[in-house]
Amino acid sequence: MPSAPRGFQADVPVLITTRCVLRADFFNDENLEKRLRQLMAQFALRCGVTVFAWVLMRNHLHLLLAQRFPGHDARGKKGLSPFLRNVFSVLAKYANGYQSTQGHVFARTFHSKNRPEAEEVFAAFAYILTNPLHHHATKRLDGYAASAARTYFSGEPDGAVNAILGLFGKLRGTPQEKGAIIRRLVQEWASRVEAAGEEADKVAIARAILRENRSELDLPKTSQPIPIASWVGKESADRAVEVILRWVPVKRPFAPQLAPRLNELIGHCSRERGRPASWDREDEADAIA
Repeated sequence: MPSAPRGFQADVPVLITTRCVLRADFFNDENLEKRLRQLMAQFALRCGVTVFAWVLMRNHLHLLLAQRFPGHDARGKKGLSPFLRNVFSVLAKYANGYQSTQGHVFARTFHSKNRPEAEEVFAAFAYILTNPLHHHATKRLDGYAASAARTYFSGEPDGAVNAILGLFGKLRGTPQEKGAIIRRLVQEWASRVEAAGEEADKVAIARAILRENRSELDLPKTSQPIPIASWVGKESADRAVEVILRWVPVKRPFAPQLAPRLNELIGHCSRERGRPASWDREDEADAIA
């Protein structure tokens, strides 16, 4: 049964989430992260998609994207759905070859949420950049390489992010000085969410932070893309795209694990929660006997 059409709108950010099948840790290598950046740079231009932010975790992926027209392209060539279909399918094929696996890499479909309001956009943006902290993949906000953090916090384009959120359009100074302000806002959001615990209303917390810092932010133009070239300089932006597009993906010889032979004994050991270890030793002795 086909999926229902998603209500994508022109230049409205969308929070995208996709997970690996069985939450398997497929993405645990720098080459897989580079391949993802390369595919986003390649298909964003082809599909008319704005990439605001992204993070690649070991078993899932978050993106903040927008397409430049409403609805869907009848030819299936432009927009978010073709962009994601191409990026996910090519990345899955590469991951299978690189990891010597077969079958599906991503779950059947992706989750999407339109984020038209300023507080929704900022909450999604902060959620993406703090995801490595949430999953204990790093102890520092800028200590995780496989994300858009360095583009925003350090002013170092990664080749994948092609626009900055218009929310930050009023910030002045060098990319690093503007990045320090963005970092402070994201850190404040993360601290308040952590303090609120599981019941935290992430959007309400984002609304409070935007209200407190409205003099520094351009709330009416939250979703209006700021070309990355005007943020970090055209030369730096062009160089980052050129480097990632010219990168040659590393290939490995396919080496599948041999399946057990027919009638071969397969050993399995398990322990029930709460059982004393002595019981397991007794069970093992009985099995040997």
